[in-house]
Amino acid sequence: MPKKARMSKSKVKFMLVYFFDSMNIFHRQWVPAAQTTNHYYYTEILKRLRKMVVQIRPNIVINWII
Repeated sequence: MPKKARMSKSKVKFMLVYFFDSMNIFHRQWVPAAQTTNHYYYTEILKRLRKMVVQIRPNIVINWII
């Protein structure tokens, strides 16, 4: 007799934000458990992403507005 699927929701949740291009994943970051993903938090992630893009793919940064 097959086991029944668990019907209760998980109490542990994880959120991962990641950015990628056609070649690979650029940046990934786990969101802390108590963190609200509002525009302030997301802006900080985007600042880190921009720094990584400048390091990894400087050729695509030439036309970016600062």
